[in-house]
Amino acid sequence: MTNRQVFWVAAATWVGAWWGAAVPVFVPVALIPVALLWRRGSVGLVALLLFVAWHADGPATTPGPVASGSIDTVAVLATDPRPVGRSVWAEADVDGRRMQLRAGDAVATSLRERLAGERLAFRGRISAVAADDLYLTRRGVEGIIQLRSVQWWQAGSPASRLANGLRRLISSGASSLDADQHTLFTGFVIGDDRQQRALVTDDFRASGLGHLLAVSGSNVAFLLALLAPALERLIFRWRVPSVFAALAFFALVTRFEPSVLRATAMAGLAAVAAGVGRPSDGRRVLALAVAGLVLVQPGLVHQVGFQLSVAASAGILIGAAPLAARIPGPRVVGTAIAVTVSAQLAVAPLLLATFGPVPLASVPANLLAAPVAGPISAWGLTGGVVAGALGGRAASVLHWPTSMLLGWVEFVARRAALARFGQLGGWHLAGLAVAFALGFLARSRSIRWSVGLRRGALSLTAIALLAPAVALTRPVYGRTVADGVVVWRADVTVLLIERGVRSTDALAAVRQSGVESIEVLVVRDRDTNTASLAAALAERYRIGLIVAPEGHRVPGAVAVTEPQTRVVGSWHVELEPAGTALLGSVVVPHRIG
Repeated sequence: MTNRQVFWVAAATWVGAWWGAAVPVFVPVALIPVALLWRRGSVGLVALLLFVAWHADGPATTPGPVASGSIDTVAVLATDPRPVGRSVWAEADVDGRRMQLRAGDAVATSLRERLAGERLAFRGRISAVAADDLYLTRRGVEGIIQLRSVQWWQAGSPASRLANGLRRLISSGASSLDADQHTLFTGFVIGDDRQQRALVTDDFRASGLGHLLAVSGSNVAFLLALLAPALERLIFRWRVPSVFAALAFFALVTRFEPSVLRATAMAGLAAVAAGVGRPSDGRRVLALAVAGLVLVQPGLVHQVGFQLSVAASAGILIGAAPLAARIPGPRVVGTAIAVTVSAQLAVAPLLLATFGPVPLASVPANLLAAPVAGPISAWGLTGGVVAGALGGRAASVLHWPTSMLLGWVEFVARRAALARFGQLGGWHLAGLAVAFALGFLARSRSIRWSVGLRRGALSLTAIALLAPAVALTRPVYGRTVADGVVVWRADVTVLLIERGVRSTDALAAVRQSGVESIEVLVVRDRDTNTASLAAALAERYRIGLIVAPEGHRVPGAVAVTEPQTRVVGSWHVELEPAGTALLGSVVVPHRIG
């Protein structure tokens, strides 16, 4: 097939998986001989689209709905248990059906230390997944089990034992790192960011560096480079199967994350092409990898990680080389800038639709931090394994370079998150798209029109890039920036946190509202999660006064037991003890005069 035909196949596969309709299977089957006899590629594409749509819609027969009630059984963990608040959640296969396990209190401890592939015997209560829960239904989860007790656990298959042993070895070898760096290290090397604090998560998301914590193509490339000396000694008929075995084991270790699946599929296809003497360009390999993966697992098209991985790869493969050729200066610098910009532009629409405005600081942050991501991952797969085997003082010494490199990435993420460059919203991205179109048209017009189009493109670009920073200078008066988070910001900042606030949402909302320091922070909840959020805000910003309910768990906070007024800058801040319905203090700022 030509490259264009391969791209159409990938597009038809993607559309069919996204559609996921209840198409009668005989329709695509009947179209296949028609396409072969008439040699109509368009008919073949329609048949492929309809077949994938039928496949994505699920099997024609199902075991039936999950019945609610008590359950006492054995399950195989399909994912690593992840903390969610004070609970621990995981997905598991129970009698051939995918379930979500949820454990709280003492049972959470029994589940927290387990890993995917291990077997658990437990008792609990099962209920069906709500029909409108698209996240779980698209992952194939049919029921939710609230665990009451765990009787025993066993190691899984030999492959999962080996993979879990390697994960635990790498993690234990990095125990000399502090908690934040340890989580970053496991994220870089094996994609394990389960213990990451909300503040660190927001730092990396705000700086556009979150993708560094997802194992992807660079990790796979280093793995193959590490194994190259051994692979070259094998005879040809064993070389490609050995590459496939190494890629499969690496995918198992990194938990078959969407970005890993994309990278390993591309690496496997490239190995096959090179083995038969027909190397292909990256765009063709990407299209074939996407088509193959989606055909096998249609639900991938609904996973944000897979969407971002494919978009970033496509952006780099299509735009990096032409852009690098137009950037003056050293080739290495131009290539780095081109790769970063191409990837960021490609994923910007997805980030905007999924996570909200796109941080402008992501381009300089990636230029500064991305070059050390490779060494961290490479050292983790080599020195990190040795450190885990040796342990003790030797492991600490081996991870001195790791600590320095991670410290640099942490510094870049923190500074970029607080940089007042602003966020690119839909209108800003639309302006940049128009500017790009004007710049493209300027290349094919007369000199007079060319100058005007270029000036228009530059003007639109400047407006789109400067407007977000200007917006941060506007005062905010009592705006609810997220559920349960209210901000007053002028010459001083007063922040009110209600109960039941998600830390990641609150940190992002406060940051995006342009807060630089907080003169008064009012917490209206005694919950531990709210106390953790207050501590994270105190770590990020300078806070003058923290007010919390009686019996609070917020370090450094004071409780209001009687009405009082504080003068902060040009504001009167009225603080009143709240009733039981509010569980906290009320803040009403009024400007003086």
